[in-house]
Amino acid sequence: MKRTGTSPAAPAAVGVRSRADSPLLDKCRQFTRAHEMEAIGLYPYFKEISDSEDTVVTIEGQERVMLGSNNYLGLTHHPKVLEAADKALKLYGSGCTGSRFLNGTLDLHTRLEADLAEFMEKDACMVFSTGYSANLGLITGLVGRNEKVYLDKLDHASIVEARRCGSSTPTSTISSASWNCTHPTTAPSSSSTASTRWTALSRMSRGSFA
Repeated sequence: MKRTGTSPAAPAAVGVRSRADSPLLDKCRQFTRAHEMEAIGLYPYFKEISDSEDTVVTIEGQERVMLGSNNYLGLTHHPKVLEAADKALKLYGSGCTGSRFLNGTLDLHTRLEADLAEFMEKDACMVFSTGYSANLGLITGLVGRNEKVYLDKLDHASIVEARRCGSSTPTSTISSASWNCTHPTTAPSSSSTASTRWTALSRMSRGSFA
């Protein structure tokens, strides 16, 4: 049977924005504050270190005393540390090749954690690679569903983010000027569970939580 009438029109081409034209990337391109600060020499981040020796580093061709790192004892260049690192490289290679949770736990990790627990007189210890990840791991595991976390508005971003990642209810933020929540003398609740968690968080903010 012969079909009569006109054939259906081909669908009109629909314009597709490439990823390069994404509004999100446009927002990034429009942010020029960092480049402006770099142009006048006031951008303080991502300074390249070309050499380091104990607490002295070379930045932009000049030797400077490093006051902002965690290497204030100069242990990264201690002979015993370098010797141990050399032995570990030869035995384990340049990396763990996986996360601690799955296939990246070395006997070095477990020995270090056992030694630290004994030194701190604790039952056990868990080592994190950064203080940021330590706060994320501790607080998200410590705070349960529908429990509140009281934060000082000047708390470190890792503590704020840990509350957001956890299952607690929205945070109450208070100023240390109005109430000393960094060094509280009493917990905000008579509940033993809430009291224990409050004490743990306050001890951690003072750097005494092992």
